[in-house]
Amino acid sequence: MASKERVVSLRMAGFSIREICDSLKAPKATVSYYCKGLRPNNAPKVSTGEATKASAAKHKERRDNTRNAALSSWSELKLNAEYLALLSAYWGEGKKSHPSRIPSFCLTNSDPAFIKAGVMSLLGIGIAKDRLLGYVKVYSEHNQDECQARWEAVLGIRCVTKLVTRRKPNKLRSKYGVCDLLVTKSTLLMVQILTHLQCWRNELSGNDGW
Repeated sequence: MASKERVVSLRMAGFSIREICDSLKAPKATVSYYCKGLRPNNAPKVSTGEATKASAAKHKERRDNTRNAALSSWSELKLNAEYLALLSAYWGEGKKSHPSRIPSFCLTNSDPAFIKAGVMSLLGIGIAKDRLLGYVKVYSEHNQDECQARWEAVLGIRCVTKLVTRRKPNKLRSKYGVCDLLVTKSTLLMVQILTHLQCWRNELSGNDGW
C-alpha cells in the first residue's frame, strides 16, 4: 500500500490524484483520503461545483485540438532526431495505454543514462524542469538515501524513493533501483506522443492493420 508520505509528496509536487494513483498503483479512495484538504503548491483554491459538464467539454476540446495539432506537426517533428529518440524510448519503455483513459507520462528503466536521455529530450521539446520527477523504486538491499542522491545527481531533477518488497529474490538486481520518469499535468503531452507514435507506426507498417 502507498505510504501517506509518498502520496503527500507527489501531491504537493503538483501531481493530480489520477497521476498519483497510476504512479503508486494505489486505489483512488486511499489517495483521495491522504490528499484531503491538500492543495499543490501555488494551486488556486477551487470549489466543489467547478467540475461541471462545461469544464469536461473544455478539456475534451483541448485534447482534440492537441491531437489535430500533432497530426499537422508530425511531418516536421519526425525529422527531429531528439524527438524521435524520445518516441523510440517511450515506444519501448513507456506507459502507452489504459482501458478507459489517456495514461500519465511514465518512462521506466533501471539505467540512469537511459532516463537521463529522456529528461534531456523532454527539456528539449519545452517541458519545464520543475514538471519532471524521478520516482525511484528501491529494494531491501539498497540504501534509500544513497539511491535518491545518485539518481538526482545523474538526472538533475528532483527524485523520491519508495521501498518495494519482492516475493522472490531477483538475480538481475539493479545497483540503484528502478526509476519512473514522471511529468506533472501530462495529459496533453501524452495526446501528442500517442498520436505521433500511431503516425510513425502506420508509416513503418504501411498502415496495413498490424
